[in-house]
Amino acid sequence: MIFLSGDELCREIERFAPDGLSSQGVINLDIAVFAEGFTIAAALWKESCSGELFREALNSTDVFSSDIKNNHRYPNKSWTTLSKRSGRRICRTGYPVYGTIEELNQYKYLAIKLGNSKYWGDQYKYILFQIDVELTKDNPISGLGMHIKLTKNNPGIEIHVAKPINNGGAVMYRYVAGEPIFPTTKNMEYSILSGTDISGEYYIAPAHLSRYEPAIRLYAQNKKALYL
Repeated sequence: MIFLSGDELCREIERFAPDGLSSQGVINLDIAVFAEGFTIAAALWKESCSGELFREALNSTDVFSSDIKNNHRYPNKSWTTLSKRSGRRICRTGYPVYGTIEELNQYKYLAIKLGNSKYWGDQYKYILFQIDVELTKDNPISGLGMHIKLTKNNPGIEIHVAKPINNGGAVMYRYVAGEPIFPTTKNMEYSILSGTDISGEYYIAPAHLSRYEPAIRLYAQNKKALYL
């Protein structure tokens, strides 16, 4: 859902990088939720622990960064998108996470935090995904696109990642919980995410943390041929 060329992607990622980190490693998160009134945040996590410990940790104030912006980057404005903010500038690729190759390869989980003040007050729903990151010096960039649909009609989660191929370009791999969200993907191959399913109610309950597996492979890519 990122409508930028490879060159534009690289320039945008470099534009938001802290000093000295744009030439190291990046994991770009392009995440959106389709449902009225929701807020969305995301964070990468390194350590494994139980559901209750995850909830306690994710509720702490330093896990989800303060530079998160919820906006509507897609042509369909019903999607609320996650973006990175720097002053008045908003990143067009989503939310890039910067760090050294060694640091980014240590991340094992992606945590999603959903809020809806009208229906949930100050409670939040957390969705946790295992990830597998293998960045290298020559291929220091990776990322994923995630779409979460919470309406009664066909609720679910769809994730796509790009795997580079030898003759140029990339093959898209998809992971799905529930039914594929986009009609064009129903006939494509995809891996089923198993775990706690989204309920099918319009507003899912914030009472528990949902975890999904298997791990989502984030393929390493080169800046000269970047697909996110």
